[in-house]
Amino acid sequence: MSLPLDSLILRHRQATLDLEVIGIPHLLSFRTFNITFDQDSPILSIPPGILSHVDSDSFEEQEVIVSVSDEVGMNLDSVVMHWYFTRGGIEIENSAGSSTLEYLSGSGPTSTFSSSVNLQPSNKSLLVKNDRLLVWFSGSDLSGRAISGFGTEGLPLTPQFRWMAFEPQFEDIIVTPYRPVVGEQLSIFVRVSNIGVLSGNMTVECYDDVGRLLASNSSMIEGGSWVDYEWEVEAWKTGRLGITVKIVNYTGNVPIPVADVQAYQDQESQAVTALGFAGLVFLLASGVFVAALLHRREKNNQFTALQVNSAMDHRTLPPPRPKDLVDLTQEE
Repeated sequence: MSLPLDSLILRHRQATLDLEVIGIPHLLSFRTFNITFDQDSPILSIPPGILSHVDSDSFEEQEVIVSVSDEVGMNLDSVVMHWYFTRGGIEIENSAGSSTLEYLSGSGPTSTFSSSVNLQPSNKSLLVKNDRLLVWFSGSDLSGRAISGFGTEGLPLTPQFRWMAFEPQFEDIIVTPYRPVVGEQLSIFVRVSNIGVLSGNMTVECYDDVGRLLASNSSMIEGGSWVDYEWEVEAWKTGRLGITVKIVNYTGNVPIPVADVQAYQDQESQAVTALGFAGLVFLLASGVFVAALLHRREKNNQFTALQVNSAMDHRTLPPPRPKDLVDLTQEE
């Protein structure tokens, strides 16, 4: 069946079709259909600031507003927001979701949709720091054409995902002296920094090798700041002390960097040891010097002997006596 169309209908892009069926009993004989003629896809636009970033502590009430422009008009129940989270570029299982956006208002060819969307996965512990969020929208106009533009499935949004948490961690642990002796005081310096966004309270504790509490301090740290602690502990035995520190409820026990404790030596024994060591060094140096001197003398003797032998090998006999030389021993 074909229907002739008036040019005015094509110009206005909308028409009403009344259909009546005759001759079939018990059948609804009259129906009306609204017809829309459309050649252009609706264009999606997202206002500045909407979904530019998403905080991990505001998943359940994420305000979303979008606008769609179309000359014919939108299907007001068709705009849907879709999302899922990724980790290392791979979609996280059970993190996907979708939500229909409610029609808010319309002005000319533009329709605005808005809703409060819950992005929280059913498993609240599913997401971790450094995960990413991917968002896109779908919908259609009255003629069934899908929306297009930035923010649709082909061009999804990647809002900045901010992990909102209090994250204290050890930044420095320094022990002085590094090689202690029994009875010496150890100075333990600890710096704790908060690399998270939120401020919070925390307690830092210091333990010995049997779990006895040696020191404890509590502080409140703002996001991006740090706090320093310093404790004095006596080296109570030789060998490994096994001292550890931890941030309660945030870290395990972290060993402090210190060498094994040495036995105590009094000053006289230390002086004797130092003198003996100095004497040993002197004797070794003297031996090296004497050996070098003897070696040099031996080399000089060898050189002199070599020169003498060379001169003897190259010597010549005197010339013969001339025959006409008068013998001065005879009397005149």
